[in-house]
Parts: sequence; structure tokens; C-alpha cells
Amino acid sequence: MSLLEEGGLGQWSRQIPVNGFDLLTQLTEGNLQKTGVPEFTAKEAMKKIELLRQGLWAQVEPPRRELALDTVAEIGIKGDWEQVIADEACRSYAAVCRQAIDSDLAWQWFEWLETRLPWQDPTDTKYRADGKAIPRRTIFSVAKGCNCTYKYSGVAVKPYVEPDWLAEIREKCVDIAGLDEQPNSCNINLYRDGNDQVGWHTDDEPLFEGEYNDICILSLSLGSSRTFQLKKKGVKGVARNEATSSFVVSHGDLCTMEGRFQRHYLHAVLREPEVEEPRINLTWRFITKHNHDDGCTLHGPGN
Repeated sequence: MSLLEEGGLGQWSRQIPVNGFDLLTQLTEGNLQKTGVPEFTAKEAMKKIELLRQGLWAQVEPPRRELALDTVAEIGIKGDWEQVIADEACRSYAAVCRQAIDSDLAWQWFEWLETRLPWQDPTDTKYRADGKAIPRRTIFSVAKGCNCTYKYSGVAVKPYVEPDWLAEIREKCVDIAGLDEQPNSCNINLYRDGNDQVGWHTDDEPLFEGEYNDICILSLSLGSSRTFQLKKKGVKGVARNEATSSFVVSHGDLCTMEGRFQRHYLHAVLREPEVEEPRINLTWRFITKHNHDDGCTLHGPGN
């Protein structure tokens, strides 16, 4: 029996022209759906492929020796990067660079962001019934020509075209991270004090295809310090709001989430009532599948 048949994909063999090695290393749910495989079938097929990976490599994701992936902690030579999560079996990584941005410059950026952005106060399925907005203010910045709305958990954030001064911030941070490409979107949150928060979630929205692809998310913290909490999915004995790992992000810090992190980990910034000052967090991401239903005419690798 061939690997395609083993994965339940025999009838699509002509649309998936890959050898056994490519199947094990490069096949993803997203790639299957692009070739016409129904979503449910793609999910079930990937479960079987993961069993084959377990048998060969004793892990569900391709190891980096088979499918190359350089992390920011390895390539970011312009900052003192510390790897805080290095889960090779799940191909999931997180890193932090303390005081990556000079404090005075970081405060200048904070002022720009706080005063220049047209902050939105959206609601979601949880807060809508009470007539409340989500507990943070937000903006979704996109590259010129993009019209993708950022949608998650019942929230819909309209796009805001990135101005030159915001591009300046992005370029500086991307340079410190050593990334070869510039992200084309940025989710920006304003936490007015420690009562503002974002609960446990993954950044697995279809725009970014992070559920099944290697992606890099770069984040900048400005203002008050907050605790960034992480939790590996499926860990038994962990309470609902209990983290399996956490670290404090402070003014001028950069951090990353990389590889298949959005598939295997949750993250959150939960309430800290003792925090009285505001924090602004910028999270740069790569839109790879533009939402044509929103009227966006751009195309990415996922379209």
C-alpha cells in the first residue's frame, strides 16, 4: 500500500505529485485542501500521516534535520535572543529579546501609537450579550492594497492601512529579529491597565495559515510589564487558567512564536489588577491567504 493510500488519499494521487519523503515532511492540511481534498478528509488523512511520522521519527511534526527551519534565536544576531520554548517534537519555538528597543525610542513609539491610531472597540460572542466591548482596544494594520478583515472568536476588526511611521517601527523590529521578509499585517492591542486582557487562544486564523504551516509571529511590548502565559495543548492535570510556561514582557522587549507553535500551544495575557499603567503590544504576522470574501484582491501563497 502506498503512503497516499495509507493516508486515505488514493483518489487524489494525481493531484498530489509527491514522493514518500515529501509526504512525510511537507504535506499539510492546507496543502491538501488546495488540491481539492475536503476539509474533514484532509484532517483525517493528516492524523494517519502523523502516525507514520511517529513511527519514523517518534514525533508528530517533521524534525528540522529533515525539513529545515531556522529560529530567530539562531539568526537574530542584532539582539540578545533567549530561547524560552524549544519543543523539537512539536516543531514549536518561542524566544524573547530583552530591551531590544532603547527605552527613549520605545516611549516615543508608545506616544505615536497611543495618540495617532484610530483605536477600535469591537465586541465578540462573549461580551456582545452584555453590550460590552472586549477588554482591550485594538487595530489591525495591513499593507497597502489589502482589504482583509481580521476575524476571530466573533470579533471583526476592519483593516487600517499601515502609515509610514508605523512601517518605520516594523522595519526596525524586523531587522533586529533578522527576518528575510517583512510581515504584511500587524495586530495592535492597547491594554489600558491590568484589568484589560486577552484570554487563552491561538493565532490560527485562516489569514495566516498557522494551523498547519511553519509561521513566525514577531511581537513588541511597550509600556507596563505584563505576564505572557503559554500552555501546551493536551497536557493533563493543568487547570483551565494555569500556564505550563510564562515570562514577563517589559517595555522594549521583542518576542516570537515560531514554527507550528499555533498548532500545539495556547497563549494569553490574563488580568493583573495590580497593574495600573497601559501597555501596547504589536504583533506582526504574515497574511498568506487573503480573504477574497472581504473584497481583498490580493493573492498569497495560500490563494
